[in-house]
Amino acid sequence: MKEGAPLTAPPDPHAAAPIASLTAFWSQFKFSSQAECSEQPGLLRYHTAVPHPWFSGVLVSRPPTGSETASIQEQVAYFRSRGVLAFTWWLEPGLSMEAWAERLLPHGFRLNHEPPGMVCALDELPASTRVPPGFSVHLVQDLPTLELWVRTFIDGYGLPTSFDQPFFDLLASLGLQGSLQHYLGYLDSAPAAAASIFYSDGIAGIYNVAVAESTRGQGLGAAITLAPLLEARARGCNLGALQSSEMGFSVYQRLGFRKVCDVRHFSISLQTKGTADAH
Repeated sequence: MKEGAPLTAPPDPHAAAPIASLTAFWSQFKFSSQAECSEQPGLLRYHTAVPHPWFSGVLVSRPPTGSETASIQEQVAYFRSRGVLAFTWWLEPGLSMEAWAERLLPHGFRLNHEPPGMVCALDELPASTRVPPGFSVHLVQDLPTLELWVRTFIDGYGLPTSFDQPFFDLLASLGLQGSLQHYLGYLDSAPAAAASIFYSDGIAGIYNVAVAESTRGQGLGAAITLAPLLEARARGCNLGALQSSEMGFSVYQRLGFRKVCDVRHFSISLQTKGTADAH
């Protein structure tokens, strides 16, 4: 090794973008009639009826002060009283995971290191991808189409039908013309793929990508991801960001995305009485 050479590569300049997009995504829930939210200095708590740990949680924008025991106990007690089985504790970019781990882990939280966060320069996107004849992508502009979108996403992602109504209600409450928009892909006039895009601070965040099992392997995942990103580029955005599933990782790589971080966050299960009550 050449004398004086750095031992590690410098951090990617966009390493914080996937987390920045995601935490901004949760922040919008305070404008939803379908979310119960409470704000304290540097802390937003949100609770929705969507039965997934990411859709009920705490978003923190400040370093810990003192032991934080009372605040942590308050959040755990709140979610337990609402019958939530698990919730997530998010940190905005720039906060120390280690400092918050010292406060949270003794209360029964765990630190998760996935999924991978990826970014892409929108000016490097391909102009198109190969799809079968009869495939087209459309912006969701009314509630009946949003219902189709939700059903397509739930089916394609393999989620239980218990997600259908609360997810529809939540998305409908956020509106269809704002910073969160949805795209539905049709194959031979039948809904076959779904994706969402969320605009925040110059970042075009891709969310909710799903393809019907019966139509996989035909490039629909890449196409339903590309369409909103091309629209974002036309609107002046320069950077795309997402959190990748294992299935989608290679698809996003082919579009020009690269991994820049792990989407680290804390979570806790409330299904059994644990250490959270003992501190």
